[in-house]
Amino acid sequence: MSKKRGQNEGSIRQRKDGKYEVRITAGIDFEKGTVKRVSFYADTKTAANKILKEEAYKFSNCNYVDVAKMTTYQYLKRWLKTYVKNTVKDSTYISYEGYVENHFKNTIGEIPLKKLNTHTIQELCNYKTETGLSAKTIRNMNSCLHKALSQAVKENYLFQNPCGSVQLPKNRKKRVSIFSHEECNMLIRESYNHRYGVFIRLTLATGLRLGELLGLRWQDIDLYSGTLHVNQSLNRLKDVTGKQKTRIVIETPKTECAIRSIPLPEGAIRELILWKKQQDNERKNFEKEYRSLDMVVTQPNGCYIEPRTFKDHYNKMLKAAKIPHHTFHSLRHTFVTIALEEKMDIKTVSAIAGHSSVSFTLDTYGHVLEEHKRESMKLMNKLYIQDMEQKEHKYAISVKQNDKNSYIFQSVDFPEIQYIGTEMLSGMNMLTQNIKQFVLEHPYKIPIEQINYIPQTAEETVFYVNV
Repeated sequence: MSKKRGQNEGSIRQRKDGKYEVRITAGIDFEKGTVKRVSFYADTKTAANKILKEEAYKFSNCNYVDVAKMTTYQYLKRWLKTYVKNTVKDSTYISYEGYVENHFKNTIGEIPLKKLNTHTIQELCNYKTETGLSAKTIRNMNSCLHKALSQAVKENYLFQNPCGSVQLPKNRKKRVSIFSHEECNMLIRESYNHRYGVFIRLTLATGLRLGELLGLRWQDIDLYSGTLHVNQSLNRLKDVTGKQKTRIVIETPKTECAIRSIPLPEGAIRELILWKKQQDNERKNFEKEYRSLDMVVTQPNGCYIEPRTFKDHYNKMLKAAKIPHHTFHSLRHTFVTIALEEKMDIKTVSAIAGHSSVSFTLDTYGHVLEEHKRESMKLMNKLYIQDMEQKEHKYAISVKQNDKNSYIFQSVDFPEIQYIGTEMLSGMNMLTQNIKQFVLEHPYKIPIEQINYIPQTAEETVFYVNV
């Protein structure tokens, strides 16, 4: 006959074989809606009472599990499910799960949690370094394990966190991949021939990440004030629910610094207004089939664009422009580099790019600042060369009909600068950019301004731009 006690104190009963069974409440099975119970066994009643007293205390005070038998992998899986899954973004959970399954399961996974020590974790990090894993990944991996074991300390499964004393490899600075000035101009020219070229130019002008670009909504852009607000990101990630392999996830950026406002250049504002008008026309053409999602980057039917699909369009532009392959993220690196070269202060660049800190920007783009210092010292030439100050000049652009579908745009001052395009606005913008680039590359070559240039034929039209 079992001896009943107060709530959650457990019970003792003698079985037919003479042994005593100690039953203790071990929590709640929320899925079944029933109480979880575990049993222990003893040969004598005295021993049973001792077990009951000890184990009941553990369950009531430590949310007890059988730590003596729990492996590190079992604990990490439990930690992911209980403390991580519903408290972090999907992308963070997927990263942590990847470290557990790919780096911990088959290395330290079978080690009993209570026997996991600093020396073993250090050997794991050393092994990962020897196999070629990057220092950044190893540091992130250790950070994940540190968080998990910190929770184990809080739950009294461990006395201290063994990750705290691990010596980690130093991050090696990698020189970022950027477009050269020539490649950048080639890509910009080619982008005008593609539907999504407007967003390549927008990325070069703002440094947006791909997910941030694809996650833009019209409510995030104030065309009146010319401000773009980064509030969310669109990515395809592993489906943490297990219902399918992957799914589109729209979530807020990972850090507070990534949530930011970016002032837009006038050219970007004009192009976004034109893009919005194009969307309005597509909405009319598709009628009820159009998906009004308020997204900025859309397919003709209004649906958002997947990252992989957008990368395909981007790669087609690179191929058409005959530019060697650069990742889409290189556009972001190029923005930061150009901004620094154009003497934008480092704090402003860091804020616009959404970097976690100014020190991160300095560490990543320090080489640009070195080159910037060297270029800046050229300003001291004014001590030796007089009257070299550059001023704004007015330049004439000749526009002629090339054929039924295109125009020839040519600089009167620099005849070698030509562009053939199908649209008047984009052609003028392109030639103006080319003139500006030429002037920047030839600071001491100030041409004679052709302000009173007279068209040579009736088909020729002349426009003037300030550079």
